[in-house]
Amino acid sequence: MTRDGVPSPSAYDRARNPHRSGVAWAKGAVRAILTNPRYTGHEVWNKQRKHERLLDVEDVALGHETKLAWNPQEAWVYSDTPAHPALVSQDLFRQVQQRLHARNAASTGRAVRTRHPYALKGRMFHSSCGRRMQGNWNNGTAHYRCRFPSEYALANTIDHPRTVYVREDAVLPPLDAWLATAFAPDRIRHVLTALEAAQPDRDLRVEAARQTLADCDRKLSRHRAALEAAPTPTSSPHGAATSRRNAQQPNTNWPGSPGSTGTTGV
Repeated sequence: MTRDGVPSPSAYDRARNPHRSGVAWAKGAVRAILTNPRYTGHEVWNKQRKHERLLDVEDVALGHETKLAWNPQEAWVYSDTPAHPALVSQDLFRQVQQRLHARNAASTGRAVRTRHPYALKGRMFHSSCGRRMQGNWNNGTAHYRCRFPSEYALANTIDHPRTVYVREDAVLPPLDAWLATAFAPDRIRHVLTALEAAQPDRDLRVEAARQTLADCDRKLSRHRAALEAAPTPTSSPHGAATSRRNAQQPNTNWPGSPGSTGTTGV
């Protein structure tokens, strides 16, 4: 697709992907398309559910936190007919799922990766490509690596070392020494002023939040209009009343509506 001039998702929509280079199609982008059933043309609901947990069982006034959890695939709900043009055929989608299932850790006997702490998680960037480096635990030591070329197809010509590794214990001591100097008593006021000046403009953040709310309002208005325009069944005396009553209630199975358990997108 890169050779044929088809823009990758990050190249097509630069405003939403400023953190990606967009130079070519990445393997991760192709994998996301081949593992998302929506690209078969059918709408899918009930992929996730909301899981609510009290912050403090002794003090319910503190409220709760809500997290999304994946439902098993057999619980997903597919539309009976295609809802949009398909990019992946049903047969190809099934073949991909079978191959991925055959390569998982349980089928190959490989040990499941263990989570490790990284002091600079999300803070290390490779100067050559500007990409965020990944944490990697190697020989009992924390490392950060950049595998920029390996994430793209072999047909893409990327001027970049194949793999770059940086040991965490080689970075932390000089970083700690610099922080001790930067936050010395005679420099605290200067550093705090610089940090405040480096923050994103408040007006821009407020405008972005307003734009998000406006988008949500437009989607909700379209959904309500679709419900009101839906035909009312008249097969039985009770059917019309039931249909009118349902039309006044939000459809919780519609992705993006309040109380929805479905997802849209990759």
